[in-house]
Amino acid sequence: PDAVAASGIIKGLGLNKKVITILEGESLVNDASALIAYRYAVTAVTTGAFIFWKAGLQFLLVAGVGIIIGVVVGYLFVLAHKKIENNPVVETSLTLLSPYVSYLVAEQFHMSGVLAVVTTGLVVAWRSPEVFSYRARMRIRGVWETLVFLLHGFVFILIGLQLPSIIKDLGNYPFSQILGYGLLISAVTIVVRIIWVFAGVSTQTFFQKKKKTTNDLSANDNQDSTWKNVLVVAWTGTRGVISLAAALALPLVLEDGTAFPKRHSIIFLAFVVIFVTLVVQGLSLPLLIRWLKIKPQDNTIEEEKELQLYLATSTLNFIEQDFPMQLDDKLQEQLKKKFELQINDLTKEIRLQKKAKSNDEEIKPPPPTDLVNAQLEIGKFKRELLVKIHKEGEFSDAAIKKVEREMDIDELKLELKVPKEE
Repeated sequence: PDAVAASGIIKGLGLNKKVITILEGESLVNDASALIAYRYAVTAVTTGAFIFWKAGLQFLLVAGVGIIIGVVVGYLFVLAHKKIENNPVVETSLTLLSPYVSYLVAEQFHMSGVLAVVTTGLVVAWRSPEVFSYRARMRIRGVWETLVFLLHGFVFILIGLQLPSIIKDLGNYPFSQILGYGLLISAVTIVVRIIWVFAGVSTQTFFQKKKKTTNDLSANDNQDSTWKNVLVVAWTGTRGVISLAAALALPLVLEDGTAFPKRHSIIFLAFVVIFVTLVVQGLSLPLLIRWLKIKPQDNTIEEEKELQLYLATSTLNFIEQDFPMQLDDKLQEQLKKKFELQINDLTKEIRLQKKAKSNDEEIKPPPPTDLVNAQLEIGKFKRELLVKIHKEGEFSDAAIKKVEREMDIDELKLELKVPKEE
């Protein structure tokens, strides 16, 4: 499935963590490999020359070397990030530059630029906790979320603008006939994915049976929930912007100058498949999960609290034993008390969550405390007062912007403590 489309649909459904990993991760390699095969298919149509075994060997070469180039470029950018200290603008710019460098280098050697970009992204993301400052991480996250949203929106706007002319130039096909073809292809796509997923899991289970291991979808689950998870993966085959971009990238003419055959029909069929899979499969997935009676298994809140508890406990030991600064007794006690209180609160929350889980109750984040709500109200008052001061012109813009930035950070920290409804 399309990574962004799948993520948007399964968000908040409480699916098995490994199911989510499979759905979000499979498109990285699948889409990249499919785009390589797509390139060979387009070349075969435009040139009229295609030898299967040669294309297969070249496919492996192009994909393998593309991955190697992606790893090399990724580590070069990791080294570059390590040399940059506390400069979020430059670090953000490098993250925007890295995919283009990776793609261009791979394409220069006639290798897979798409797989190179995917690999570079994985390398940089894997090393990001070590090389990015906290300021850079906050800025990079916002920039990339905005950029991905704009690019996806741009592609769908583009197809929307072209759709009237595409329908007009469908040729001799009546609209109802070409629409029927699109619905038929959509149905075949859905059925083939279901068969493929179940066949793959069945084969994996057969070979692992003697080893007494479990497959990725059945770990920590009983047999009944296993096939339910497999069905969810099989049904979540939504197509998205990658399919649309591939259709739009078809050349206008062949090598002899004639028009690419049925180009408008292919684009229209791609649009129908995307629409059907997004709307039919996307909207029906929550209904399918309820029908299968899959219990929510989102352990994010529990894991988050356990991680916070581990960090707080380790920090307390650090203050007591290995702290590099010389602290007076009063200051040390203040620091220790702060983390001891945090440890007690987290321990209580984890105990309550485990109790709810054992009773098959839905685990919900704890409501914000009265102190947090009061601080949010105070922040709202201060912001309104700051707007009034800005209009009156009693203080300089530079001073107001600096204070406003500090208020933004304080309010963000408070809002992170308030649970959001998915």
